[in-house]
Amino acid sequence: MVANLRTCGSRSKTGCRTCKLRRVKCDESKPHCQRCQSAQRVCTYTPSKKPPRPGLRMVIYTAPQASASLAGARTGCPQTQEALNFFVHEARGRLFPVEFCHAVLRASQSEAVLGHAICAFGALQRVYEFGEGRTCTSPGPGDGGGGGVRGGIEATNSAMRFATREYGKALGMLRARRQEERQSHDVALVCSVLFACFECLRGCRRAAIIHIASGLNLLRQMEMEGSAWDVVSRRVIRALFTRLDSQLVEVLGVGVGETLGEDGIRTPGAMVMGEDAGPGEGDLREDLDELMNAILREKLDSVMGAQVSGGRSASGKLLSALETWHARFANAESDPERSSQMKEDDAVLRIWYLVGKMYLTIRPSDPETAWDQFSDEFETILGLCEIYISESKRTSTPRNYTFSFSLGIVPPLFITAQRCRNASIRRRAIHLLSTCRRREIVWDSAYAAEAAQRVMEIEESAAFDAATRQPADLRVRTLKAILDDEDGVKVLFE
Repeated sequence: MVANLRTCGSRSKTGCRTCKLRRVKCDESKPHCQRCQSAQRVCTYTPSKKPPRPGLRMVIYTAPQASASLAGARTGCPQTQEALNFFVHEARGRLFPVEFCHAVLRASQSEAVLGHAICAFGALQRVYEFGEGRTCTSPGPGDGGGGGVRGGIEATNSAMRFATREYGKALGMLRARRQEERQSHDVALVCSVLFACFECLRGCRRAAIIHIASGLNLLRQMEMEGSAWDVVSRRVIRALFTRLDSQLVEVLGVGVGETLGEDGIRTPGAMVMGEDAGPGEGDLREDLDELMNAILREKLDSVMGAQVSGGRSASGKLLSALETWHARFANAESDPERSSQMKEDDAVLRIWYLVGKMYLTIRPSDPETAWDQFSDEFETILGLCEIYISESKRTSTPRNYTFSFSLGIVPPLFITAQRCRNASIRRRAIHLLSTCRRREIVWDSAYAAEAAQRVMEIEESAAFDAATRQPADLRVRTLKAILDDEDGVKVLFE
């Protein structure tokens, strides 16, 4: 609202020319002022070049209230409101990009399926991070925690039932839309992201992997067909699925095709081809995500024998791109105007830069002892993880568990615990994994700690070879994860 307020004592500059010349007050009547008419003088006005400006201008702005209306949501339902508020305050920015959350919340006012998906995810994340008692399918021993969801365990169970109902509604609506052939592809892609995170929160990783792979295949189809992006921009959705694809490769490795084939899902292709993974000039996190995706895919291709020749040249190009990214990162670190959130992310970015360098240096044909050259890097990664966890506890709201969609610290800690032969570093890494209580999409810190503990026990059990009277060098070369929504995760060691 704009209001013009009159100011006392302001001098008129818009009187007629005759009154101005005679230096008398003009009443500014038009076409002729009263003074000139009574004296029968010629009365003319100077044409104004600008519209008259008020003496004082006040602008009163009322900020728009956050909309709590979701298509298909029950108006006034406390659980709906709590789930929505949690998504707005906890998922926006901390979990997903702000641009993604704003676009999805806006679209949910007309797309009921998105409204139910948001409520399902928001309610379950709230239970997982702040619920009382054994929430979702929580990891390992020592599970549980304090309050956070008001009303104790009964309120937690009620919130779980609400989240499951909302998830079922969203799945049903999406299925019906597909059968009626009125499906909006980018709505389905957004649902794939939220559904995958929902399944990860409740511990159903195989179902999460299916949502991720289906979304990746749909994204490829949209890009080939040149489909319109009505809800979220192509850049934002690609950034999210690049991270999801990296998790697919990290967790399943060479078993990705076998795992998806059992469910009739086609194995998605690489999000970022090695030759296309340039240093970039955009967001540092997104650029590193793309580089890490290309590095992980190149590593997988090398293991599976897809690169009979040219593998070393491909890794050389990626290493050059990674070093270029690091130079940009170093310049950005010295910028005094960087936000506090960017500075908090610096530790994670440095960690993944070191992980990327190690992956590009080690080739599938190298012996396991090749990892021993990275003792300093492992110690640096561990120190940065300790700093990150400490800072997170200091700056964020205390919670029982943490769910994250970022690059994260669980995979680097697991690599450190698995590959580093320094007993002290290895044990510190396992301790951090077992105590940090983090779930980073598919990765779970408690399960990673158990697998790393078993690797250490296997390798240290063969510390001395009685036959040769020499120390044995038994190494676990590969781990294969088998995901089962009923029995959790099984890990095969080789």
